[in-house]
Amino acid sequence: MNALNSFWPLIDRVLHLDTAAIEGFTHLSGSGQLALLVVFVAGVSEAIGNSVVLFINRVRPTRLVLTLLVSSILLAFTYFFWTITIYAVASLAFNARADYMVVARVVAFGYAPRVFGFIEFLPVLGRPFAVLLQVWSLLAVLIGVAAVLDLRPWQALLSALLGALALLTLQQTVGRPLLRLAHWLQARAAGVNLVLDRKGLQGLVRAGRPREDE
Repeated sequence: MNALNSFWPLIDRVLHLDTAAIEGFTHLSGSGQLALLVVFVAGVSEAIGNSVVLFINRVRPTRLVLTLLVSSILLAFTYFFWTITIYAVASLAFNARADYMVVARVVAFGYAPRVFGFIEFLPVLGRPFAVLLQVWSLLAVLIGVAAVLDLRPWQALLSALLGALALLTLQQTVGRPLLRLAHWLQARAAGVNLVLDRKGLQGLVRAGRPREDE
C-alpha cells in the first residue's frame, strides 16, 4: 500500500467514522507509514492554524517554516506517549490483547480530522471549527480503539482519558525537563523569544514594531 495514495481515502473513511474501514487500514501493508504521515500532516496543519501567533511575534518566513516542523515533531512525540498510555491502561484494566502497533496505527488514523487544523487561522469561526475537529478526532480514536481492542465504548473512553491523564502527569513531573526543552526548541526555531500570553500578544500588536532575531 502506498501511503500517499491511501492518505485521502483514509481521511474520508475516518471523517465518516467508518469503524470497519479504519480497522481494515491498520492491517494493510504500509499502514505504519500511513499512520506517521497522518500525524505529521495533522501537526503541520495545526501549527499553521496557530501561526497567527508567530506572525504577531514577527517570525521571519524561513524561521516560520522551521517552527512549523518543530511543532509537528512535538505533536508526534505527544502522540507516541499517548498511544503507550492507552495501550497500558487497556491491557491492565480491561485485559485487552492486541498488538501495540495496531493500537498506535488506529490512534494515528484518529488524528485524520486534525489535518484540517489550519482552519483555526480563520477569524471568528476558526476556533470553533478547531474545537469541532478535536472532538471529531477523539470520537475517531475512541471507535478505533474499541474496535481493535474489542472494548466497549465506555472502556475505550476510559482508556483514552486515563491515558491522557497519565500523559499529563508525566509532563508535570518527570517530563518537565522535556517540556522546557520543547519550549527552547520552538524559541530557537522561531529565532525570537516567543510571546504566547494574551496580554503580551496584545502589546506586540499595539507596538507594531519589528522584532530582531536574537
